[in-house]
Amino acid sequence: MRWQGITTGIGFASLAGTRIQLLVDFGLFTAAAIFLTYLFSMTLLPVLLSFYRRRKLNDRVLGALWIFRTVEAAAELASRRPRKVLVLFAGAAVAALTLGFRVRVDSHLVDDLNERSQLLRDLRWIEDAGFSVFQVNIHMRQEGETPLHHPASLAWMEDFQRFVREDPIVIGTVALPDLLRPLRRATLDGDAAQGALPTSLEEGSQLLLLAEMQEGGLVTDLYRQAEGEAQIVVVVRDAGSRLMLPFLAAVDRYLESEPPPHGTAVSTGTTRLIQNYTAQVLRNFLPSLALAVVLILGVMTWMFRSLRQGLLALVPNLFPLLVLLAVMGAAGFPLKPATILVFSIAFGLAVDDTIHVLGRFRDLARSGVNVDRALPRAVRDTGPAILMTSVVVSLGFAVLMLSRFEVLYMVGLMTMVSAVTAVIVDLFVFPTLIRRAGARSAVRKARPDVRKVETHERIDWHAPETA
Repeated sequence: MRWQGITTGIGFASLAGTRIQLLVDFGLFTAAAIFLTYLFSMTLLPVLLSFYRRRKLNDRVLGALWIFRTVEAAAELASRRPRKVLVLFAGAAVAALTLGFRVRVDSHLVDDLNERSQLLRDLRWIEDAGFSVFQVNIHMRQEGETPLHHPASLAWMEDFQRFVREDPIVIGTVALPDLLRPLRRATLDGDAAQGALPTSLEEGSQLLLLAEMQEGGLVTDLYRQAEGEAQIVVVVRDAGSRLMLPFLAAVDRYLESEPPPHGTAVSTGTTRLIQNYTAQVLRNFLPSLALAVVLILGVMTWMFRSLRQGLLALVPNLFPLLVLLAVMGAAGFPLKPATILVFSIAFGLAVDDTIHVLGRFRDLARSGVNVDRALPRAVRDTGPAILMTSVVVSLGFAVLMLSRFEVLYMVGLMTMVSAVTAVIVDLFVFPTLIRRAGARSAVRKARPDVRKVETHERIDWHAPETA
């Protein structure tokens, strides 16, 4: 119990490696809750059970027929030493890895709602109508004495607008030339041929004064002459990071290769900040998961006093992660902050079942039970509890799938998938792995204790009585 609480808590606490405050808080608070649950289970629960007056604790649920049949099937596989189990396991791992390569990184600006949400439908309708609430802002700053409404700077702004409009995710752009062009045409009796940019700084200053008199607020949003600052507003669709990040990279390359003639220009805005945040989360995904693997490996190595058995225990716990990738690849779910959260969580939860089986097997091996009998016995002893806890965890997280928030839906679905996969691997595959790779080590460590017990112990496990 102690080690299961520690490994699960480590799975959540590893999210601190992302260095994203939201994920750090989530991981640390959840890990603290798990450790507190363990503390109360070891102190308060025994006190409460001491008031239980019945002679026998009712545990009929653990003896249900479906549990018996499942555990007995797993125990028989463990005793028969089937090579088919390892072949099927390896084939499933290869298939899951193949499907996992289909997963693509893609994160939208509004990423917490599913497609059925009315808010998301409204946002899509606004974009289809030629508007959007998402912007990329090009911030320009004056250098020297030449103001940014100089004809050369205005021409640069128009060139940049033409450049970004070629990208399909751009809905439209707004900059200072969009205000000065119509004013120049209007002052020249509406002659369309005169609808060009100002030809001199003086003409630009006069048109800017007229613009401030007519639409002062809009001019201030685009240009503050006193501060020597201007901006170009690029209105974009919420097309996802798979398209948005290349667009932002192209904008940066343009600004670096063709800077404005009388100042500097950098891309900024909420859209840029959100995409940078998403990219940082995804960059820290593998380090966070690696941190969880290393920490849990250390705990299991210390627990079993064997690096070999610690590495062996990692095999069934990494497989659920491959299954998660396969499910994402088959269902078309992208890799994004709403989904990468589950990987560290799933890894911490999967370790619990492995510790149950491997810990019980070591106890039996230390007591002198030979490997051929210890493996089925370990499965029979731990199988009912593993199945019931996995069912409870799966049902608890499955409730989240009713939420309209996609992040909660994905956490519920993927955690349930990982819990079910962990049970299957730990009961039906892990005993065979122990036999092939870890039995010799376990027997070697069990030798000092062999003399303490009889080696002819008989191990039986009977089906529950039925009414």
